[in-house]
Formats: sequence, structure tokens, C-alpha cells
Amino acid sequence: MNEADIKGKIVAQLKEDLPRACVIRHEDLIRKGIPDLSATYGGTSWLEVKYLRLNESQSKFREHFDLLQLATCRWLEAQGRCDYLVVYHLRKELYAAVISPKSVSVFLEWKILDVGNFITYAKVVAPFKQAVDSWVFSLKQGGS
Repeated sequence: MNEADIKGKIVAQLKEDLPRACVIRHEDLIRKGIPDLSATYGGTSWLEVKYLRLNESQSKFREHFDLLQLATCRWLEAQGRCDYLVVYHLRKELYAAVISPKSVSVFLEWKILDVGNFITYAKVVAPFKQAVDSWVFSLKQGGS
């Protein structure tokens, strides 16, 4: 499994749960910093997907969080709605944490980074489908 597979699962779930929503994967190789997905359903929400592996080195872990992309996500969060969906395997099951860009910024200031520390800042931590369901539910409600 890789990040592209995960994005495909999210898009499929969004289209199933919100068939009238406009869901777009942004695979832009020219412009950097654009979140991976947007879903418009009354308003537009953005989602940046990160697939992390347990026990990555600190430098490898930080590579997942591009500062331009984080700045874009913070701007979108301030203007409307944007979240990170941090996906990881735990005991052979896929889990995810929904985290605001502001919380990701705070988290990245820590000296020691690992997937487990995200739980401190997450809005939701659950098995993958339940975490995406939670994000979809908040999208339907128009809230964060």
C-alpha cells in the first residue's frame, strides 16, 4: 500500500457517501503546495493525506511535511476548511488521525517526532474508514 492507494480509497468513499459532492484529486506536478484532495458539498474542504510508517528516522519523518504545503494548508484553514489525514499501520490495521494544519505546525516544533505523538493533536484517531467517515460527517455538517 502507498499514498496513492490511500487517496484512491478516500475518493471512492467520498463519492459513495456524498454522491452529489464534487471531489477532485489534485495531482499537480507543476505547482507545489496544493493539498491532495478537495471536496465541495455546500462549501469546499481540503484534505492533505500523509502515509507514515512507524519507526521512521526523524529526517525522513520531517520530509513528509513540506513547509510550502503546510503554509498553503494553514491559509486554506484560515479561509475555510483544511485538514491533514495522517494514515499509518498499527498492528496490521490501517489507522488515521485527522489533524488541523495549525496543530501540525505545533507538532513539527517538537524535537522528537513519531506517529504516536500525533494523537496528542488529533481531532480524531480511529481505524481508517471510521476516521474518513468522521471527516465526511463534518463535511456534511459544514464544520470542522
